[in-house]
Amino acid sequence: MRGIERMVDEERYCIEILTQIGVVTTALESLAQKLLEDHANHCVANAIASGDREQAEAKTRELLDAVQRFSRTRLSSGRALHVRVGPVNGRHLDRFLIARAAPA
Repeated sequence: MRGIERMVDEERYCIEILTQIGVVTTALESLAQKLLEDHANHCVANAIASGDREQAEAKTRELLDAVQRFSRTRLSSGRALHVRVGPVNGRHLDRFLIARAAPA
């Protein structure tokens, strides 16, 4: 962010700034996707495997809330979000949220 702010302060060419914003946005989205996957594969999967129904429901609800928050920022981009949970009982559970491009 500081680099982009510096570019604006230095009155760099607009397209260069927009390109950098796109790079940062993509990197943050990639990081968020990885964090969601790690949370699903570790925290949620462990809660389900523990047999503690209350803990499993809480972690699942937490994951779904996080996916909804993350997907709200992506809905207008027309991208798909894939979350893989598992392994749970030897199986992976795949979930897809396919976002359509916002109408013009």
